[in-house]
Amino acid sequence: MAQNRYYSSVAFPTYLTSALGASGNPQVASIAGLPSSYPYTMLIDWGLSTQEAISVTSAPTGTGPYTLPCTRGIDGSTAQSHSQNAVVVHGVTAEDYNEPQVHISTGTSGASYPNVIHGLANGSAVVGTTDTQTLSNKTLAGATLTGAITISASATGGLLETVTNTHSTPTAPNIKWVANASADLQLGIFVSGDTVNRFQSDSNGKLQWGAGGASAVDANFYRSSAGTLKTDTAFTVGTTLTTATEVISSGQAAGALMQITNTTSAPSAPNVQYVANAAADATTGIKVTGDTQFRLTVDSNGKMSWSSGSAVSDVNLYRSAANIISTDNSFTATTGMQVGGTTTTYGSGSGGILGITNASTPPSAASISGGLAVFAQSGLLRYMNANGLSQVITGSQLGGTVTYANATAETALATLTVPANDPIAGAVYFMQGFGVVSTTGSPTLTWKTRWGGTSGTSLATTAALTQGTGVTTLPFFFTIQVLFTSTTQCIASMNLGYFTAAGTVPTINYQQGTAVSTVTTNASEALVFTGTWSAASSSNTLTTWYSAERIS
Repeated sequence: MAQNRYYSSVAFPTYLTSALGASGNPQVASIAGLPSSYPYTMLIDWGLSTQEAISVTSAPTGTGPYTLPCTRGIDGSTAQSHSQNAVVVHGVTAEDYNEPQVHISTGTSGASYPNVIHGLANGSAVVGTTDTQTLSNKTLAGATLTGAITISASATGGLLETVTNTHSTPTAPNIKWVANASADLQLGIFVSGDTVNRFQSDSNGKLQWGAGGASAVDANFYRSSAGTLKTDTAFTVGTTLTTATEVISSGQAAGALMQITNTTSAPSAPNVQYVANAAADATTGIKVTGDTQFRLTVDSNGKMSWSSGSAVSDVNLYRSAANIISTDNSFTATTGMQVGGTTTTYGSGSGGILGITNASTPPSAASISGGLAVFAQSGLLRYMNANGLSQVITGSQLGGTVTYANATAETALATLTVPANDPIAGAVYFMQGFGVVSTTGSPTLTWKTRWGGTSGTSLATTAALTQGTGVTTLPFFFTIQVLFTSTTQCIASMNLGYFTAAGTVPTINYQQGTAVSTVTTNASEALVFTGTWSAASSSNTLTTWYSAERIS
């Protein structure tokens, strides 16, 4: 520590080489023996009415005479004028005697002062630089400590050390550890008796934890690259994880990069929650490396949007109103779709099947606007428009060409295969077709409608109708309707129109069952329109084209 003032015992008196005013630096004839450190005190005209004390603040200048850089009129004296040859001596003033007395007076009042040193209270000890000592109630300001430091105490409150920075915006940390090299251990915490740290931090900032005792640390958290925190072990969040940006990156070839397990069997909240700032904010996005757009995004309304990864999303799925899921684009179900149910009992198969369960409550006209509603009722596909028109949407079975020639056995000319248990009260099955007839001689044809194939129950039949003699490809037509009055009883009508000669008016033959017929419907059955030639000839030929359907 620098002294307040410096002194010399070998300084010679000197004098002013020129008059000195009340300001300015004096010039003296000699500086022999004066102190070489500064400041020191010089006295001018001491003992006279013009006496003045000055403090020389830096080295004299010049080679003789010498100019003394100084502070004029110190320690109660007055800066004033002095004549040439005024005596100047090195000396002391009142402050040289007062300062030690003030220093001594900081001791305890009224006590003897054998140990009052450097302003210490009576009985206080001086801190030695190499002594082993116990210090208490000390405040260190700007201290630097070297060597190992141990703090040991029995503190009821648990607090052994407090570091307080009273600056509101410090530019450096309150505590800094400087390691010798990268990855050197800097901080360790253990319980008495442990031989391995339960928590430790190295000079790279890597945090590690262990079970204590003799067990090695087994969990960590560290900076793996710029802007990335990583752990090599499992990471569990007990309640809520809040983050501005989180990136999980791994070269793991198999297995999940993140797994969230809730061990509660019936949690009241989802395992993962995304809380957006506002409605329709994006919350989830999926990309492939190199993509410029998300292939899937989910917003805070639950709207899902998809894209190719190189263009903006072009398909979506969202809740458009209460109980309604919508898409603004096309929807394709590759294997099939179920409407009104979750099972496939009414639409099972392989690909391209739409299953519609019977409507529990058919729609009303009042609920339809700007279109129509399609639904299933009693196993039938129906539609209703806004005017209240309800109509069965029929399905047909298109038959191929059937040729009947050179035979007399009853032969099916048109066939509709009715599924098991399909008939219900009010069901109507319909067949219609056209054909041509060629003959030799005048054979007859008998036409029938049967349930159960050519050997099944006859529902309607004609007499043996004589055909034209030696005709070629004369046309005919037929229409057949079968109405079920219950699930096992039906009645049929058959209407025929045929020609007996070219250019003539067709003959119309209408047949209808005279009574309700009871038939088997619990197995698949064939509804057939048949013909029977009276004579077999390759020239007696009959060919039909037809379609068949359930119309109600």
